[in-house]
Amino acid sequence: MARTMPIGRLTESVTFLSSTPPAIAVTTLTAIGTVASGTTGTPHGLTSGDYATIRGAVPLGYNTMTARVTVTSPTQFSYPVPAGLASPATGTITVTFTSDSQGGGPSGDYVVGQAFAFIEPLNAAERLAVSTVAATVNYRAVVHYRTGLTPQMTLQWTRYQEAAPRVLQVFGVYPHPEPAYAHRFLVLECGELA
Repeated sequence: MARTMPIGRLTESVTFLSSTPPAIAVTTLTAIGTVASGTTGTPHGLTSGDYATIRGAVPLGYNTMTARVTVTSPTQFSYPVPAGLASPATGTITVTFTSDSQGGGPSGDYVVGQAFAFIEPLNAAERLAVSTVAATVNYRAVVHYRTGLTPQMTLQWTRYQEAAPRVLQVFGVYPHPEPAYAHRFLVLECGELA
């Protein structure tokens, strides 16, 4: 009899983090004179003086790799554009953080998604580290299929009745091994970060 991998109950809330800033969808982009104003459906995380990349706009004059933005609210920003652009812009428009006003690139982790998962421990190891015992655990997480998950991401997970979240490094992203579930679920191999 073939051994099957359970899906389990997808009851654990997890947050996917990436060191690469996400592209935020721009819902409206208009121009008056030489200033374009954009609105996002979710907070963009930009600060006045930051540089951002704007892509996917038609006419092409709205698109730029190094726009210095002025932030007017958590979901609104503006930046300089050539005069005479048709308004509003159309297309699938995104804004992505490029660097801060001092030229520093992206740093830290950015939230790129949330999901519910079934998480099970696979193995554990302990080692003596400077008069204390350090333990690491490897996990398998099963989530509904979604695009964009990569082994470069981390997964933040707060276990039931634990105050501090666990941060797990994603080592592998695979379709579920059962053919009936391969198009519906992903299996993530993860390990605790020390």
